[in-house]
Amino acid sequence: MAIFPLIKILSGLFFLIVGLGFILRPGLIERVSRLIKETILNESRLALNREKLGFFFVLAGILLFYMGITRIK
Repeated sequence: MAIFPLIKILSGLFFLIVGLGFILRPGLIERVSRLIKETILNESRLALNREKLGFFFVLAGILLFYMGITRIK
């Protein structure tokens, strides 16, 4: 089925963009977290783990994107 590689590619791109946002634009992420105001995304946790979360999302994005691309071929 071709739908699963598409889901992997789209989720991979999403995680890649979110990860780069955590790393390169922390002010934008803090503004978004202020709007969401959930217990998971409180500002103190975000400030402490910004780089860890960013690298996690970048790696997850690259992995899912690669898995989707190799599945299509």
